[in-house]
Amino acid sequence: MKKRYTVALICFVVTAATYFAINEYYTSVVINDVAVSQKDGVSYRVIKIDGSSPRRIKSYVITMVPFVITSPGFHEVEIEKKVYGDNKTEVSKHTISQEFKAYTRYKIVTNNETIEFTQ
Repeated sequence: MKKRYTVALICFVVTAATYFAINEYYTSVVINDVAVSQKDGVSYRVIKIDGSSPRRIKSYVITMVPFVITSPGFHEVEIEKKVYGDNKTEVSKHTISQEFKAYTRYKIVTNNETIEFTQ
């Protein structure tokens, strides 16, 4: 009988922790900088939003990709671009100013040398 209560309690705690993380995820602006294509040895990562370190979605149980979460509105987002070469990595920073809509998920897209966010 104790085993059943223990299992039920563990399931309840995991469900509650995931619920609160998911609730925040669906009521904010989410920026996916994790799944950016790393073709040609190039990667992109959000390093600042309005001059501060970005908040990332997280849960007590590691079940989610750590997307960037921010509030809706106009933001300046600083992105770090890393180009991996032969025995050397070039790092450059780019700033994008954009209006972000509530309840929307954005991703980083590159067109030639332009970096932008799209839905």
